[in-house]
Amino acid sequence: MKKSFFITILLLGTFFMLMPSALAVEAFDPCQEENVLKVLRVVGYILYVAKILIPLILIVMGSIDFAKAVISSDDKALKEAAGTLVRRFIAAVIIFLLPTILNMLLDLIDNIADIQEDYGNCTECIFNPNDDNSCKPDAGAGRN
Repeated sequence: MKKSFFITILLLGTFFMLMPSALAVEAFDPCQEENVLKVLRVVGYILYVAKILIPLILIVMGSIDFAKAVISSDDKALKEAAGTLVRRFIAAVIIFLLPTILNMLLDLIDNIADIQEDYGNCTECIFNPNDDNSCKPDAGAGRN
């Protein structure tokens, strides 16, 4: 058992010493790849539409529930509908502000570490998909 383990380790060590090209890793920067940036732009558009539509849908649904309660003229139903409307309104505000909060947190991380040059292009492409310059790879960057 000990002898076969030692021989296995010796063979693996010899392989890795004699074949350094097998361990060569090509640099990959996903935020400089055009296809990745296209996908991130689509994600940005989806996020942009969702941050508008979801709060509107929540507020309309809450208003419909509240209108039904007013029409029924039941005090208990009116109180429950008002609570539901407030909860949906708070959820709508949070959903609307979530991309802004995420962008702010990512900006804080970018300022703390040296990540801006690596991932700044990705975050700009997600949070600002309408800007053509934010979703293009830098010249000379990417795979070597």
